[in-house]
Amino acid sequence: MAVMSVPARFHRYSYVDYVLLEQHSQVRHEFLDGEIYAMAGGTPEHAALAAVTLRLIGNQLPSGCRAYTSDLRVRIAKSDLTTYPDGAVICGKVAPAIDDQLAATNPTLVLEVTSPSTEAYDRGAKLDHYRTLDTGAMVSGLP
Repeated sequence: MAVMSVPARFHRYSYVDYVLLEQHSQVRHEFLDGEIYAMAGGTPEHAALAAVTLRLIGNQLPSGCRAYTSDLRVRIAKSDLTTYPDGAVICGKVAPAIDDQLAATNPTLVLEVTSPSTEAYDRGAKLDHYRTLDTGAMVSGLP
């Protein structure tokens, strides 16, 4: 008798589901094409490197541009990714996402501090997502 395997159930979340989760969660999540992924916390070294880099960048910014920490949610509608980069710069006013007033859509620079566990994703698929931003954001990945 042949045994048939049953495919795993696949649940696709709406963006509204994601926003509601973020409003009530103590853990940040990334949203990608209907899937929600918990984001791991960084090490103290990771946090320090992001902070120093943002400070150095922030000190060089022209008037009208501001540096943002990893508390800024960034929505990339073209590729259906919403995430919290380690840092970002926005020149001018923050342009919120149509479906999420707390997510920015217009960073001109995105900062990701890579680690051995995230480097392939940060320098690969995530970088491809960032490149689709309408602002043509520069992406900086630090080891």
